[in-house]
Amino acid sequence: MVFYPGTPEDATKEAMYLAWLAVNAVALVAAVLAILDLGVLATLCLALYGLLGLTSLSHYAQGFWSEHTLGANATICAEVLMGLVLAVRAVRHLMKKASHRGAGHGSSARTARRNGATSTFG
Repeated sequence: MVFYPGTPEDATKEAMYLAWLAVNAVALVAAVLAILDLGVLATLCLALYGLLGLTSLSHYAQGFWSEHTLGANATICAEVLMGLVLAVRAVRHLMKKASHRGAGHGSSARTARRNGATSTFG
């Protein structure tokens, strides 16, 4: 906790690990949904997981940029940037999928794989 200024005194390492596990459980759910061939739900979970990356900015509610170490600032910024990229990419994928469905080009993920597609974000 020494690297995060302004952290409440009652916050424990265990609580921080549980919060981290809860956020990452969303990505695990997305993976399970993808395995179960529930691509839209998996992509929605990935978008949510990406948006949860933006919560890293809450570190700056506890302490100013200058109060954090260079490493902490770098990881906070990386989490925010990657979370934003993931969320935008997932939403764009859903919009593309919806527009194809509306144009009569919709097909199941299983059919798409049979036709050679291999990626949820294909």
